[in-house]
Amino acid sequence: MRVRLASTLTLALLAAHLTSSAVARAQPAAERLELQTVSACADTDAADELRAELALRLPELNLSADAETTNADASPASWRLFWVPEGSERCVVILRTPSLEHRAQLGPEADSEAIREAASRLAWVITAARQAHGDDARARASALATESVALTRSLIETRADAEVDALFNQEAARRTARKAASLANLSALRTREVAEAASARAPARTPSPASQPPALEPPGSLRLGLLPGVSFGPPSAPLTLNLIGSHEQARGTQIGLINHTARRGSGAQIGLIASWNDGDFEGAQVASAFNYSRTIEGAQVAAVNVSDNQRGAQVGAVNIAGAIEGTQVGLINISKNANWPVGLVNIATDYPPRLFGYYALPGHIYTGLSMGGRRLRYLVQSGTALFGNSGSIGAGLGLHLPFDDRPYFADIDAVVMFADLSTASSGTHFHLRAPLGWRLAPRFALIAGPSLNIYSTTSATNRDYGSPVALVDLRQNNDLLQIWVDLMVGIVF
Repeated sequence: MRVRLASTLTLALLAAHLTSSAVARAQPAAERLELQTVSACADTDAADELRAELALRLPELNLSADAETTNADASPASWRLFWVPEGSERCVVILRTPSLEHRAQLGPEADSEAIREAASRLAWVITAARQAHGDDARARASALATESVALTRSLIETRADAEVDALFNQEAARRTARKAASLANLSALRTREVAEAASARAPARTPSPASQPPALEPPGSLRLGLLPGVSFGPPSAPLTLNLIGSHEQARGTQIGLINHTARRGSGAQIGLIASWNDGDFEGAQVASAFNYSRTIEGAQVAAVNVSDNQRGAQVGAVNIAGAIEGTQVGLINISKNANWPVGLVNIATDYPPRLFGYYALPGHIYTGLSMGGRRLRYLVQSGTALFGNSGSIGAGLGLHLPFDDRPYFADIDAVVMFADLSTASSGTHFHLRAPLGWRLAPRFALIAGPSLNIYSTTSATNRDYGSPVALVDLRQNNDLLQIWVDLMVGIVF
């Protein structure tokens, strides 16, 4: 019986030894985290900032960059991070291990707050995975102890040839199992304590330059752009001098022959020839010849200004815009939906030029052309006096008042016309009207309303242009001053 007891204890100690070995193998002495980036998603500064935030939250891991290795026998990375594109305009950070893959969205222009949030989320996932790995190691150790106990029990039972020996062996097996499990837990706890003590005694690791946060650039930094792809200086320099400069993004002031930003810019672009922006720009573009911006919030000043989407102002000889919230000032203004264009020729494709015709009681007919923006319209108009058989021509401004998507609208127009331009003493007709309109079709509307007219002339030949029912009719020699009110009805195409 003592021989069987000795065998039982020997096998129990063997099970405890195997359990402690399994726990020791399940808890590696050091784990390494590797971060790999793609330049389209993260520059060196962004990668360093993410690595520094991870090192702050996971001090027990050894962080390395894409090509960093500690020595020739360095163990493979336990955790791998890939900051790569996903789709055409998004980037993600992928955490990948043999048994885990997690994605955290982090755009190519992520600020420090977004990087800190992504680092916190990734650190939480890594910590949870490491905790689950430790729990799995303890479960494997317990299973190994159970197998050892089962082996001990089977060996004892095969040697038992009597009922007393069988009962003794069963009790011994139960005690051995309890002791083995206790030894396994103590072994795992001791292994963890030894590892933590060794980590505490290890000298503090000096952070590598790659893991240190980037130093702030001194004020007054300068960037030089010679040719596309050839530049010197920090990307966030407040002043950029370009020969023919092309940059991914720029902040501050750019001065050069030709300025170009590919993705994002803010501040001012001052080009001796041209300024060009393929992305979003906030600020002012100034050039002698040409400005272009895909999306701009600010002003463009040049001989020719072009933008796809703009919130601000265009000032130049020729201004062309897609959707614009603001104004255009120039000789020729073309846009999709400008409200207040100021120029000689003004065309908004959403509000094309329109022809109109009025009959004003008691005896004038007016025809003309209206063009411009959604609110401000420019008028060219002719008038004919039916009773006097004389005419006039002139130009003016109009204020168009649409009522959202309703079919009705209102106009307030002021026109100055001149009668009988063939003589030096032509008559002057000031015409102010305020009609209401009802749009029956996209290119057809009925209009009606009052008009106020003031006509003066110093020539007897132009007197018949006035109204036969004037409210005020002052005559002296060849001078004439009339004021009258008309009721107008007409159509707009």
